[in-house]
Formats: sequence, C-alpha cells, structure tokens
Amino acid sequence: MGSFADALSRFAQPLIDDTDGSPEQLQQALKLSQLCRAGDERAVLPLIAAIIDGPEAFRANAMCALTGIAHRLGRHRLGRILLGQEGVP
Repeated sequence: MGSFADALSRFAQPLIDDTDGSPEQLQQALKLSQLCRAGDERAVLPLIAAIIDGPEAFRANAMCALTGIAHRLGRHRLGRILLGQEGVP
C-alpha cells in the first residue's frame, strides 16, 4: 500500500474499530476519516445536523470529523459560517 493509503488507514483505524464490521458502517467510517483530514466548510452544517438528529452510533464520529474541520477553519471563520456571515460554496 502507498504511503498515503497507509496514513489514511492508520488515521481511520479507531473509527473502523468502532463499527460492527458491516460494509455500510465501514464505508461511513472511511468517509468520516477523510472529512477529518480534508473536509471543508461545506461539511460543517451537514455534520452538525448529523450530530443533532443522526443515529447514536454516528454522533461521536460526526463530532470527531467536525472537530477536525473546525480546527482547520479556525474559530473566527467557523463562527462566521455558523452565523451565516460567510457563504459556503
């Protein structure tokens, strides 16, 4: 496996470990791990909605992904997005 794939696998492993092994949950874990590392402002509101209304098993992973994105965006930019003061592409 290439170095990028190895890094992604190591990063995603805790999320994968939390699944029941079903293909749906494995796919969800991989998507969330990619959001944590590369997600942008377009994912903020859907992740918040998932945290509020999503299934219990999904909430912690969605919060992890949102935290990674929020860290990358910075506090002030995240606040502007949440207040609707900055458009989301």
